[in-house]
Amino acid sequence: MKASADASMIIDLPKDERLISLAKKRYSKIYVPTEVFDEHKKPKRHVQRIHLLEQEEFIERKELNDIGMRYFRSFLRRERLGRGECAAIALALQLDLPEVLLDDKLAISTASKVGLRCVSVCYLPLWGLKKHLVTSDEAEDMLKKLFKSGDPNFLVLLGILHELGR
Repeated sequence: MKASADASMIIDLPKDERLISLAKKRYSKIYVPTEVFDEHKKPKRHVQRIHLLEQEEFIERKELNDIGMRYFRSFLRRERLGRGECAAIALALQLDLPEVLLDDKLAISTASKVGLRCVSVCYLPLWGLKKHLVTSDEAEDMLKKLFKSGDPNFLVLLGILHELGR
């Protein structure tokens, strides 16, 4: 399966090599719009690791074409989303991808309304646990690396746990 992703993926995925391993088991390729990379040019650890994943051809930068740009401009006008989130959703529609990796609640709502399945990076350890690819201790350790005390994305995790409990 292939997916598109916003900035949260390129920031969070390198926090643990096991997250990268799980992502590679779930996806054959992750497309990241150039608008997302434009937001993250500083030579931080996560940017360097993402460049290595690009060299491995697991992550690919992708430009929006005319169709993608129309979606992108439409999302920018109608919603209060960031450029990277709008671009990730537009790219998923442009490439007819089934999933988009997002963590922002409004972005997830917007993507869902246009028929995309949304996956948060913090879902990967839970997916790995469900598929018996990691132990519960490993999943917990990965989640702890993703969330710091007071992190607003903790609500995303609670939502995922709720969904898994169904």
